[in-house]
Amino acid sequence: ATCGDTSTTTTITVHPLPDAGAIISSTSEFCSGTTVTMTETVSGGTWSGSSGVTVVGTGTSATVTAGSTGGPAYVFYSVTSAFSCGTAVDTFIVTVDPYPTVAPISGVVSVCSGSAAASLTDATGGGTWSSRDPGIASVDPSTGSVTPVSVGVDSIYYSVSNSCGTTRVATAYTVNVTPVAGTITGASFMCPGTTATLTAVGTTGGGSWYSTNTGLALVSPTTGVVTALAAGVDSIVYVIRTATCGSDSATFVLTVNPLPSPGTISPAMDTVCVGSSVILADAAPGGVWTSNNITIGSVNTVGQVFGLNPGWDTVTYAVTNGCGTNYAFAYVLVNPLPNAGSITGGSGSLCVGTPVSFSATVAGGAWSLTNTLATISGGGTVIGLSGIITSLNDTIRYSVSNSCGTAIATRVVTINPLPFAGTIVGIDHICQNDSVLYTNPTGLQPGYWTSSNPTYGPITTSSGDSATIYGLYPGTTVLTYHFTNYCGSATDTLLVTVRAAGHCEDGVAIQTAANGEIGIYPNPAVNTLHIDAPVTVNVAVMSTDGKVIFRKDQVKDIDVSSLANGLYMIMVYDEHNELLKVAKFIKAD
Repeated sequence: ATCGDTSTTTTITVHPLPDAGAIISSTSEFCSGTTVTMTETVSGGTWSGSSGVTVVGTGTSATVTAGSTGGPAYVFYSVTSAFSCGTAVDTFIVTVDPYPTVAPISGVVSVCSGSAAASLTDATGGGTWSSRDPGIASVDPSTGSVTPVSVGVDSIYYSVSNSCGTTRVATAYTVNVTPVAGTITGASFMCPGTTATLTAVGTTGGGSWYSTNTGLALVSPTTGVVTALAAGVDSIVYVIRTATCGSDSATFVLTVNPLPSPGTISPAMDTVCVGSSVILADAAPGGVWTSNNITIGSVNTVGQVFGLNPGWDTVTYAVTNGCGTNYAFAYVLVNPLPNAGSITGGSGSLCVGTPVSFSATVAGGAWSLTNTLATISGGGTVIGLSGIITSLNDTIRYSVSNSCGTAIATRVVTINPLPFAGTIVGIDHICQNDSVLYTNPTGLQPGYWTSSNPTYGPITTSSGDSATIYGLYPGTTVLTYHFTNYCGSATDTLLVTVRAAGHCEDGVAIQTAANGEIGIYPNPAVNTLHIDAPVTVNVAVMSTDGKVIFRKDQVKDIDVSSLANGLYMIMVYDEHNELLKVAKFIKAD
């Protein structure tokens, strides 16, 4: 301003502002998810986009993809000046049409088969309902009312459409089984220990079995096989349980009949003899008695067992019902009757004092005699006792005993006395031309007489127990009395002298009293034997074998109390010792 002007010069280049050109597109409106190609009239720029679109560009071409959000969106093409003159942006406005947005389906989506129709809902209006499998569930297209058809899982769709297309939402729709137990078929009556299969008819299946009283019956939970355990009435249940549709059950009444009870036979073991019977008893009614060995025993309808042959018999009592037959047993021993066999050996006649042995065909018995005429040993040896004067019969008994009684084998034997000749009674002399009666009253069968010298003293008469000798010539003779029986012979002798007529006293004949005038009583006698005679008498008491026990003179009563019981002989004489009477008497207390 004061010192003048000065200047300098520089060259300035003016560059043009950047030019973004123009974006060219076939459409400015498209649907979410679709892609549009755009081009640019100038090069050198870069592509970009606002929210709602995705822009991928190279050079003058770019692809624009609509996002899911509907509404306006912007595509930018920017060209920046290389001379720092700024950036030019070309903007292309597009409209993004979204696909329909559908809200989730709401409502009950798990139902039981057979239930009533129920509607599903969706907050998005204007849609249409459909079912993937109408065989499981059918749906009203407009209302969403779903009807269960069969058990299964279906998909229910709700579809909404616009210009960009259709959007469909789905929900799983489950038709669950409504449990139906149906009815149970099978055996209504069973026996303990048996099995049977029950079947559920008209059921939806999948259930399980159980017993309400496991003490009576058990049932397989899966198969329905029932095992009966004890008598009674049980309920078998088939039950189906579900988490959504509840449960259902069917009940089957099962009666377990009792097994037949045969009770207990009383007594459980018994004995019976052949030919006898024993009664068995059992408290269980209605049974049947049988014998398992009919050759040993038999049993009637009331349990009476009869012994047939020795051995063990098993008696069975059988009780039958619908569950079969059960048995009780008892055991009966049939004992044999005793068997004495037979008596062998020995002889039918035997003599006093001579042992005779007998045998038995069966061992183990006992020997005895019916009378007391002999003794018998434990081995069967019989010895006849002395004291008998005539042959008598006795019975040998062989007894075999067991629990069923006694059997006896018998054999009759004759016990014969030893021969006994007695004692000749009479005087030992005879006067010539006179006769004397001699007696020998043995009480046995008569013997016979002989005279050793009949020239002097012949026997004129002989009648068993008596004989008369006639004195023919003086001299001596032996008078013999002979007695013979089964056991042999015996004799008694008397030496008799025949005296000459001039040398012999008189009165030797038996003339004092007749036998018929003498009485002897009582007979049998206990203490005293009375002699009733018209003259004074003497007596001699003898045993049956001829031995003199005692003599009494001039008596009327004889004390016999000291004698043993038995048979005796009494000889009655007159005062001259002439025999008047011979008699037998019995001493008995």
